[in-house]
Amino acid sequence: MIPLVYVLAFVLLLLFILKTLYFNPPTTNKNLPPSPPTLPVIGNLHQLGPLIHHSLHSLSQKLGGPLMLIHVGSVPTLVVSSAEAASEIMKTQDIKFANRPNVKMWKILFRELKEVTVVEERLRILSTEGGDGIREDFVGMLLKVQKDDKIGVTLDRQVIKALLMDAYVAGTDTSSTLLEWAFAELLKHPSILKKVQDEVRTVLKGKQVINQDDITNMKYLKAVMKEALRLHPPLPTLVPRVARQDAKVMGYDVAKGTRVIINAWTIARDPKVWDDPNEFRPERFLDSSIDFKGRDFSLIPFGSGRRGCPGVAFAMTTNESMLANLLYNFDWALPNGGKEDDLDMTEQIGFTVRKNTPLLVTAKPFSV
Repeated sequence: MIPLVYVLAFVLLLLFILKTLYFNPPTTNKNLPPSPPTLPVIGNLHQLGPLIHHSLHSLSQKLGGPLMLIHVGSVPTLVVSSAEAASEIMKTQDIKFANRPNVKMWKILFRELKEVTVVEERLRILSTEGGDGIREDFVGMLLKVQKDDKIGVTLDRQVIKALLMDAYVAGTDTSSTLLEWAFAELLKHPSILKKVQDEVRTVLKGKQVINQDDITNMKYLKAVMKEALRLHPPLPTLVPRVARQDAKVMGYDVAKGTRVIINAWTIARDPKVWDDPNEFRPERFLDSSIDFKGRDFSLIPFGSGRRGCPGVAFAMTTNESMLANLLYNFDWALPNGGKEDDLDMTEQIGFTVRKNTPLLVTAKPFSV
């Protein structure tokens, strides 16, 4: 009996031959973006691995342009890989690309996201200075932990999620992922960890509760968070858009109904924009006006325009406060004398792109 895999391979080959001989579409005057070769039925699916941002990055690098047209099955998909092209989609022609894919999963996701946003806005109103009340509860948790002389912590997503509390619901996944990556980078770069920790402790000068004015004065900490977002955006390809009408982008024709994937991961590592793009260097943001709020298209971890994340300001205020509290209240190290070079920095796909292995650390309570 012939194995099923051979039968499927034969069918695909036959379809490819038939398509080539008899079903080539008529030539048109359309100027389409460059595209890698496709297979019948599956399009370019065979070229997409589990870490899709890496696959799209490799394909776009081979074609050498900011725009690339692939087919996910039968669905034409425009891949955006430069800040200039992202600006075209999310700013200049934002209205033309404001639709979302008509997929049940996305409808459920965005319904939940809207509910989370409402909760966050209520928390903003109920707390002082955009989160000080929440921070007081957080510090209370830290003080309970400090009863131990030294603790081993899995900065395992569950610990951070617990500290973020139930109020953040689905938003905890993005925040815990970002904080885990930030901590991993700090432990991999001890001199940077010392520098940001010294800044936090200098600004606070023995205080127990951090307020927003304190965070504002932590310039290096803010730079650390920006650099963590640049290298490790939790949603590296953003959420897909759909062209609601025919459009022309950077001289290329884009048909109505085309899905659009913006590879924020590739854009944030563009060597034309960033020096040493693969290096963790928070200093690059100290004298830079580039921010993550959607105005600078070289750094768009939260998107931009009509489809940008509505809760970005509140989320980052919370993330910065979390990081400051953790750095202020504890001294951190890798367990069992581990070396920074031993840290596993590979990625794992999920709702967000996490570390492949949980970050294991030891925390020693700090006393003023």
